[in-house]
Amino acid sequence: MSETSAMLSSPTWPPRPLCEWCEFTALRTEIISKTDLPKYPIPELLHERFLRDMVRIACLLSMISVCLHTPETIKLWPPLNYFILANDVIVTLIFIIEAAVTANQNGLTDNPNSYLRDRWYQFEFFLLINHVLSCVIHVYELCTLWFPSLHLAYYPWLGALRSARPFIFLRFIRSIVRFKLPKNRIKLIMKRSSQQIQNVTIFFMFFVFSYAILGVQLFGRLNYHCVVPETDPYNVTIRDLAIPDTMCSQPGAGGYECPSNMVCMRLQLKPQEEGFYGQFSDFASSLFTVYLAASQEGWVYVLYDCLDSLPSFLAFFYFVTLIFFLAWLVKNVFIAVITETFAEIRVQFSEMWQTREATSDHVYTQKLEKDEDGWKLVEVDKYNRAHSNNSLFLHTIVTSLAFQTVMQLLILANAIFHATFVFYHDESDQIRKIWYYYVEVGFTVLFNTEVVIKIYAFGWKAYIARGQHKFDCILCVGSSLNAIWYLYETNIFTYFQVFRIARLIKASPMLEDFVYKIFGPGKKLGGLVIFTGILLIVTSAISLQLFCYVPNLNKFTNFPVAFMSMFQIITQEGWTDVVIEILRACNEQAVPFVAIYFVAYHLLVTLFVLSLFVAVILDNLEMDEELKKVKQLKAREQDTIKTTLPMRLQIFNRFPTAPTMVTMKKVPSEFPLPKIRDSFTRQFADEFVEPTEDPLIEIGFKVRSMLSKRGPSKETRLQTRIRHVGHLSSKTILNSMLNESNRNRALFSESNQHLASLTRSNTSSKHGKSGTLTTNSRSRTRGLASLKGKNMVEGFKENGDLRPEDTARKVEKHGEIDFKALQMKRAHAEITRSFSPFFSDFLAIMTYLDWAMVLVTTLSCCSMLWESPWPTTGENLIFNNFYLQIAEYIFVLVMSFELIVKCIANGLFFTPKALVTDVGDILTIFIYITSLIFLIWMPNHIEINSWAQLLMICRAMRPLRVYALIPHIRRVVVELCRGFREILLVTILLVVLMFIFASFGVQLVGGKLASCNDPKINDRENCTGIYGVQLFVTRMEVFGKHDPSMHPSIWVPRVWTNPRNFNFDHIGNAMLALFETLSYKGWNVVRDILYLRHGAWAVLFIHIYVFIGCMIGLTLFVGVVVANYTENRGTALLTVDQRRWHDLKARLKMAQPLHVPPKPPESAKLRCYLYDLTTSRWFKQLFAALVVLNSFTLVIPWNVMEEQDRKKLLLSLTVISAICNVLFTLECLLKMIAFTISGFWQSRRNRIDMIITILVPAYFAGGITEWKRLTYTYGYLVVILRFFTIAGRKSTLKMLMLTVVMSMVRSSFIIAAMFLLVLFYANAGVVLFGMVKYGQAVGK
Repeated sequence: MSETSAMLSSPTWPPRPLCEWCEFTALRTEIISKTDLPKYPIPELLHERFLRDMVRIACLLSMISVCLHTPETIKLWPPLNYFILANDVIVTLIFIIEAAVTANQNGLTDNPNSYLRDRWYQFEFFLLINHVLSCVIHVYELCTLWFPSLHLAYYPWLGALRSARPFIFLRFIRSIVRFKLPKNRIKLIMKRSSQQIQNVTIFFMFFVFSYAILGVQLFGRLNYHCVVPETDPYNVTIRDLAIPDTMCSQPGAGGYECPSNMVCMRLQLKPQEEGFYGQFSDFASSLFTVYLAASQEGWVYVLYDCLDSLPSFLAFFYFVTLIFFLAWLVKNVFIAVITETFAEIRVQFSEMWQTREATSDHVYTQKLEKDEDGWKLVEVDKYNRAHSNNSLFLHTIVTSLAFQTVMQLLILANAIFHATFVFYHDESDQIRKIWYYYVEVGFTVLFNTEVVIKIYAFGWKAYIARGQHKFDCILCVGSSLNAIWYLYETNIFTYFQVFRIARLIKASPMLEDFVYKIFGPGKKLGGLVIFTGILLIVTSAISLQLFCYVPNLNKFTNFPVAFMSMFQIITQEGWTDVVIEILRACNEQAVPFVAIYFVAYHLLVTLFVLSLFVAVILDNLEMDEELKKVKQLKAREQDTIKTTLPMRLQIFNRFPTAPTMVTMKKVPSEFPLPKIRDSFTRQFADEFVEPTEDPLIEIGFKVRSMLSKRGPSKETRLQTRIRHVGHLSSKTILNSMLNESNRNRALFSESNQHLASLTRSNTSSKHGKSGTLTTNSRSRTRGLASLKGKNMVEGFKENGDLRPEDTARKVEKHGEIDFKALQMKRAHAEITRSFSPFFSDFLAIMTYLDWAMVLVTTLSCCSMLWESPWPTTGENLIFNNFYLQIAEYIFVLVMSFELIVKCIANGLFFTPKALVTDVGDILTIFIYITSLIFLIWMPNHIEINSWAQLLMICRAMRPLRVYALIPHIRRVVVELCRGFREILLVTILLVVLMFIFASFGVQLVGGKLASCNDPKINDRENCTGIYGVQLFVTRMEVFGKHDPSMHPSIWVPRVWTNPRNFNFDHIGNAMLALFETLSYKGWNVVRDILYLRHGAWAVLFIHIYVFIGCMIGLTLFVGVVVANYTENRGTALLTVDQRRWHDLKARLKMAQPLHVPPKPPESAKLRCYLYDLTTSRWFKQLFAALVVLNSFTLVIPWNVMEEQDRKKLLLSLTVISAICNVLFTLECLLKMIAFTISGFWQSRRNRIDMIITILVPAYFAGGITEWKRLTYTYGYLVVILRFFTIAGRKSTLKMLMLTVVMSMVRSSFIIAAMFLLVLFYANAGVVLFGMVKYGQAVGK
């Protein structure tokens, strides 16, 4: 058909002569007759389209029906039950008809596209069965109500069988969205992406299993609590526990010891009573606890329990490493993999995301036109406007800078005016609100007038064609409706009023461009938002049908509540409390399945969906692939040097005569230089040696002077040295710099290019032979030891030559000296004499003086860790402790010596290597001055808000001194500061967002959140007197916890006040509350209070803010920092394929060669057989499974206490472990026979296996002795070490572990910078809040 339509619409259609016309007519008839006609008549086609539309409507109706089908929803309106049944029956009939039509067209099992063989048709058939089953269950439920005489029993849990119905929404989305890529391309993308995600998931589970096993063995049963002496451990009440409930350990065990009036008792409680979270009694409980702790929600309370029960170092080591590896490292690995995968998908789907329509004129505001006067820019809408003087005059006004500035000022005035409203909770609030209403009406009239003028000036089509004008028009309509008093009171259209401030983004072109870069490509970010919304809707509906029938559970009573619960799990704020409450409400048999369900959902939304947000933002910040290639070509052509002087030297450009400035003479093919100070050029200007007449004598002299430890000879030292000035000096300096550059390039590049001189410039001037004075130079040799020696020398041959391997050696002439080879040998010897190349490179990053200062600063910071305001007698304060003062005196004295030496050697300000050159050096001087003043002053008492306290806070900045000392940490800060512009733009966007929602919150719930602290009192007049408030005792569910008569309580006065943490009475408090929720913390408390005090409309407000501000706004920071890092690293212009190749080369560097010994000779038949056996795939998989089985024996704690409770199970597990270790010993013996001992010892993994195998007999020997506790500890440590060997047996795990190790090495300075910053805040926190003892767990 396409060929036919193309021919019929040919531009050669105008009338032709009669013969040609006849031929053309015949040809046209023949083509039409041969064209494929539709397979079905027109009515059948319309019937199919009608059926397709009916199926889509049925999908939506089915989704709505399943969201409404809950007991609580039907209880609100009982007739809804019958409407749901009728809807389900109609929808099911439509699906049955659609299935019959599809099976009739494609067959049941005839071909791969038949109904029961195609994957999508199988999915539709599964949904059809679910709908039929749902209808049957619903009819059965109604029969039990209609016919009670039949005594039919209906179980509420049968409703959970319709939990698969919400997947019908996926079918609805599939019927709308169609992929334009071929199926093979999509399968290839899914295969590659799924493989990467699978590898990272295996890596994540490896760490989770490792910490789960380690937690079982380190902590075991944490069930010792401080109780009163007469407590029954099997029947604990709320009155038996301490306030608050505290875990403990036996005397001398290293944990918390109970007070004298209480005892430390082991309580026998069920998992539902203990709360599941924080239990390490078995592998399943430990696995659940480790995953919840890795989400960084509530893990500190588990840490406190472990600190109270066991020695503190175990808990600190376990949880600090757990958070580092699982919460930070592995999560970032997921982000990296998702980002790379999304970039690849973006390249494949770029055609689908790019617009296919022709670019129209309304896309641009101006265009180039040529007239009599030449080329000029003309407004695009110039010809669309009415040709009247009034329209032209108005257009000139509205496009003028003055008009736009006035409108921006009016928007700013409107925002500031509404931000000034404050609720005082009295009668004046309503009066002032009326006045503010009239002012708002005035602003609305002004902005509506602006829109009308613009429409008249531009014309309606030209006006509405621009996106900015569409936004203004929508705000105009919404704010006009908000001007109606009734709607103004309900705050329905207040969003349009507060979003006017978003127009201020146009005031900054840089901010406008950044916003467009992030949110302009709306298909990606908008598609991800829609995907997240669909995922939330589907999972909320599934959870609703699973848990709406669970008694005593209010988290899934209806769809809005279920949606809020699932959204809270995405944000991770308090999600552990939601899951624990659900697990406590379920029966014991369903607990494992419910836990797996919510853990899988949390894993999906936090590691995949949130990583997708980062990937999309990073993708928006990147350039197009073709643009990257153009930029690469342009970057190759550029060969410029930045000639800007440091700011401390730019001051001399303003003094052209004093001091004297030197202007470098330009020579061909050299770069331009600015005016610089004469003294600044002295470091580059060197004297040069006059060459001797005999070149052999000269080279011999150079070699002898270089190889000898003495300096130049006496004759050389006594030669006259005269420095040239003017043009001759300029040429000498430039030649010296260029020759030095060539020398370094020749020394450290693998090329065989010849260089005449390898020392500093030995050239003479043109006038040397004609009597002009020549000078000799003290050649400043720069040895290779200061460079990265190992990397440089790896390319050298044994004799130090730089020629490639395949280059033939030149025939050396008699008497020729290989100067380059001698110099390379000397450098190579200096490097090989060092203790360790890595250690020497690490030491070479700084001078010994800086290393000494790092050590002294570290010791001083360690001394500051011992400073504390507790006890109140003050013996731990520096001015009362002589030992703490010693470290202070040492730091100040050593730092004084350092600064004096550096100032004398390098100068203070205006020298090339001055002491004060940047912000880091200013910070150094500031730290020194504050430390010196504090040491001289040394106050005996420090008051709050005094100068002495401020000095103590400044003194707490001492750890930041290391930033200025170590170059690599300084580089981390510099890299972060280079992205300051983008970070500032993101900050401005978030502040604007907070201001918009804070202004809306003030108008929505301002003055309406205050209530009586006694929940039984609703009126302010009755909020008087005192009442009893229950004290928090424990998170465990014990007898009497919900009984007011048994629960401990205290009497407090009734007060009418705002919530303790937040309020929206004015814009300041509102922004503070929203800033707290911006970190995901406390937003659920705000949601609950808003729901209780103001209803569902306020809850929608906080959910929208959290989604936009947290899930999109905060990820902008991550995206901006990562994008800035790639730009500074030089990989920002790499395409996806180039970046993949760059990463592959990095991984190849990490790859280690396989140490597989050669196969034995044919005569050694036994060794050949064992060689084939031990290198076979099934042999490796068998022993990998044995490692897993051996680790499985640690599912319960190995300790003496467990031996008393589960002796048989513990004995069985230790026997299994013994059998596995015997097999591991056999494996080592077989490999040693097959490979020989030397061949076996070549592999690092074999050596580790051998060492662990040797350690095993000591465990069984120790079991005979009476040291059972040490024996068990030694035994599970050996098994855990064996578990870590699985990383060497699995190639994927091995590569990922190498990647993690290398990432840790490369990011060690970033970790150090973060630790120093934390140390600074910790020291400042001790000074500011050291005496604060308020709040839950602050005393810990």
